[in-house]
Amino acid sequence: MWKLFVALQISWLAFLGNFAAAVPNPAFVSISKSFKLTVVQASYELTVYIIFAGIGPFLITPVANVYGRRPVYLAGNLLAGLCNVIAGFVGSWSGLLVTRVFCGIGSGAAASIGAATICDLYFMHERGFYMGIFTLFLTNGAHLAPLVGGYIAEDLGWKYCFSIPGYIQLATLALNLVSLPETLYSRKDQLDHKEHSYLDLLLFKASRLTDRKLYFADFLRPFYMLKYAAIVIPAIYYMTAFAYGTVLFATTGSSIFTKLYHFNVAQTGLMLSIPLTIGCLIGEASAGWVTDYMVYLYAKRHEGHRKPEPRLNALLLALLLPLGVIIDGVCIQRHATIHWIGPAFGMGIACFGLQVATTVTYSYCTDVSD
Repeated sequence: MWKLFVALQISWLAFLGNFAAAVPNPAFVSISKSFKLTVVQASYELTVYIIFAGIGPFLITPVANVYGRRPVYLAGNLLAGLCNVIAGFVGSWSGLLVTRVFCGIGSGAAASIGAATICDLYFMHERGFYMGIFTLFLTNGAHLAPLVGGYIAEDLGWKYCFSIPGYIQLATLALNLVSLPETLYSRKDQLDHKEHSYLDLLLFKASRLTDRKLYFADFLRPFYMLKYAAIVIPAIYYMTAFAYGTVLFATTGSSIFTKLYHFNVAQTGLMLSIPLTIGCLIGEASAGWVTDYMVYLYAKRHEGHRKPEPRLNALLLALLLPLGVIIDGVCIQRHATIHWIGPAFGMGIACFGLQVATTVTYSYCTDVSD
């Protein structure tokens, strides 16, 4: 039960990172008017956030692999929370972009090492289910955010779309300080029969691998993985799936549904939230535990030998992602004769496929890397 509580905390941190990124999405039109920008230019605050959330792990992961997961989680959440609060008070466009850079770096901590923490906690035969929980939180942070962001922007103003998530992140930090222990495993401690109490795990006494130091080469290690096709191909696939399955809707939805369907800010937030969330929930119900069962069936037929490749069979369901994007695009192209429910169905179908793709690729890559 305690492992589940830790896994849920990690999942919640991953949720908050994408949540904080996407809460302002329904307010792009309002932000553009405040800074005298186009709607496309206003969306750059999300683009910058996503870019640095992707760059951050190259610095974060090597540190976490040597000095522990807990310090990185706490420092990342603190940085993201403070910068989000500051973003709610800045008065210039350049200042807002700077805060989003550091928000992305801080929030990227949970996204980059969350899967590794799940591997710290669970064995391969159960990893798909718990990895599914993690990826469900990770993906749906960006989908539930517009539901809240639309009403915040309409009732309180767009600046609160930045500061409120920041306050939530700082409140979560207070909880993590007393309930999120270190999960990094030290083989040397095990060989020396050295055990750590729960208090040690909270006070960073077990946060560093006793037989390792951090070297410059550790920061190049992620690039070493590029020689493995089993890592590169799933990474490119997930990158593409994420771009078309969620970022596409996040960056274009505010403009499209405001201009074509005349939605207000709150209605836009609902449109960018409900279909995507429902699609992901149904998708995860068809992913995590299913891939675990596929691995189990393979092991049953091969004298108990488990391999990660059977998980890839579930990717057939991920074909719904491009199908959903096509449905969404066709409906928007013919918006004069097709009700807004058409694009909503397309978005939901796409996110069904995205969630399957996310769970499968995360589970498969961590299994291969073990």
